[in-house]
Amino acid sequence: MSYKGSLRRMERVSNFLLVIVALSLGGFLSALGNKMLGDFDRLWKSPDSDSFQNKPALLALENQESALERRIGDLDAQEEAFRRSLNVVQRQSAREKQSFNDWIQARAAVGSGEDDAKVRERARALDDFRKAEDGWRTKMEGIETAKQPFLKKQSELSAEKERLEQEAEKNFSRAQKIYALKVFFARLGFVGPLLGLGIFLFVKARKSRFWPLAWGYILFSLYAFFVGLVPYLPSFGGYIRLAVGALLSFLAGYYLIKQLGRYLDRKRAELQASTQERAKTIKEETAFRAYKSHACPSCEKDFLLNKWSPGVRQAVEVRSVDDAPDFCAHCGLTLFGKCAACGRRNFLHFPFCSACGKTLQV
Repeated sequence: MSYKGSLRRMERVSNFLLVIVALSLGGFLSALGNKMLGDFDRLWKSPDSDSFQNKPALLALENQESALERRIGDLDAQEEAFRRSLNVVQRQSAREKQSFNDWIQARAAVGSGEDDAKVRERARALDDFRKAEDGWRTKMEGIETAKQPFLKKQSELSAEKERLEQEAEKNFSRAQKIYALKVFFARLGFVGPLLGLGIFLFVKARKSRFWPLAWGYILFSLYAFFVGLVPYLPSFGGYIRLAVGALLSFLAGYYLIKQLGRYLDRKRAELQASTQERAKTIKEETAFRAYKSHACPSCEKDFLLNKWSPGVRQAVEVRSVDDAPDFCAHCGLTLFGKCAACGRRNFLHFPFCSACGKTLQV
């Protein structure tokens, strides 16, 4: 069964479908790579913060703290009992003082001449209440004084406990960094060869008949290295990522500069050869691409610049390929000429004449 449609259309559809194949393959491989990269942290057991705690020392400190808290609690209970007793005495003293003041005022009002022994007796009662208040306050101060060594010891235990916890946190943080580096280098060992294979395919197979598969894998390898691996790159305060970014930028710039220099050196070397020798090295694909963009297939400069007209002794603007000069004004390469068989003007780097189909020769 023969294909009856447009061959050009078939080519465009095929290229589009092959691009879809390349992108699909790259996408599925990238998803698979992300899944595998995410599972690398299961190769080793991650550090557990509890395993870095000095549990015997912490348990001993907690037991001492509990004993101190009980002792301090007992003293607080005694102090509270003394405070309640003080409050009772203060209320009794206040009532007795008010009663004494009222009695004095009534005695003065009626002018009673009773013996002052009654007054002295009641004044001594008030003095006894004051002494009782002072006694309870003294006991409370004694409790506060007794609590100070326990409170100081409690503070020392808290400081020691905090020191042990900080030391454990420091060791845990160090172990986490070592674990992260170990897992990262394992991921790098997995992704590195994938990128190496992608570079090899880019150099050797990107233009082969299986280019969709090669390009799908190349896209996957680039994604896995430059995107998939980045979230797992250790930070260390951001220094590592910034340094890696700077290094990659430097390497990319160095590579591009080297490639550009090699390309320019190669073009300069090519242009030193004769036009006949250069014409023999021009490939058919290069010729079609150059003609479409009206560029010289050798020096790659636009040949539709202007054309010197001896009649008017000035440059005349060239607007179409039909009016293009026969030779490149930049490198002297033959561009257009007549077919040897039919005399039709052609772009001589095409393989066949557009009028008679005979082979063209530069």
